[in-house]
Amino acid sequence: MAVSREDFLREEVRDGVVVPAERKAVWAVLLDMLEILMGICEKHGLRFFMAGGSMLGAARHSGFIPWDDDIDIGMPRKDYNKLRRILADELPEHLIVQWMGYGNDDSYWPFIKIRNCDTAGICTYHTDRHMRHNMGIFMDIFPIDGFPQNWLARRIYNRLYIEFSYLRRWPTIDIGNRPAARVRKFIYRLWGRTFLFSMYEHYLTLCSRVCTKKAAEAVAFVGVRDAFIWDVAWFEDVIWHDFEYLKVPLPREFEKCLSRHFGANWRIPVRGTAMHTQLDMSTTEGWKQVLVEKYGYTYAELENLK
Repeated sequence: MAVSREDFLREEVRDGVVVPAERKAVWAVLLDMLEILMGICEKHGLRFFMAGGSMLGAARHSGFIPWDDDIDIGMPRKDYNKLRRILADELPEHLIVQWMGYGNDDSYWPFIKIRNCDTAGICTYHTDRHMRHNMGIFMDIFPIDGFPQNWLARRIYNRLYIEFSYLRRWPTIDIGNRPAARVRKFIYRLWGRTFLFSMYEHYLTLCSRVCTKKAAEAVAFVGVRDAFIWDVAWFEDVIWHDFEYLKVPLPREFEKCLSRHFGANWRIPVRGTAMHTQLDMSTTEGWKQVLVEKYGYTYAELENLK
């Protein structure tokens, strides 16, 4: 049953797990971002649905999984590409958009992140000054790309994903010094990460036009595994479902999606942790303030970042 906005911020016990008011405040920030995104998608006729843990939360809890700390959205590639062209101009001032190669920071995510600039959602393993980007509370938007059924085409698809995973980490994370790594570094320096990423996305866009039976979250961190390969027919239509005090779209065949992703027993809550277990989150202090006061940054280092 959906909860009212007025009652939402109160501490509660959900499936035996205490959800403190502080986490509810984080969820409220995320729901604000989700409402704004839903309005943009409705305005421009874009298809989307809850994905990953957010799909599971909607189906099982009619809201967030008790220990979750973000929202995951899936979008067919065609809609995702259009969203990326318009999103920055549609967002209000307190929200910003990130993806690899966009803007003046060093974001390395190969998908869209929307962040709230007035909050902190800091991955603590990014606080060693190698990463310079906005670190507000965030939601993720993943493109859903066509996946080939031909054996050879699948091998090529998976090989390109592996190569892309190296590209995404470089130069922040050392990729080694073996002959193959030296070749990769030469190519990266010659062409640049942004250009190579754009070529990879052109390839995925082509796959989405040609491969109309299967689909996958090909740019997500999880890689191309069977658990993340769906029948396109599963999400061609959506149904609307309670998610806290909102109504959100789920793939019409969301039970098949969840069984593929989480296993046949997805309806049974198993106590876990959020994927982002090293997040330092605040809804009362901005990310720059937290970086300066807790992690030794100076405002001068951060002044050019939005």
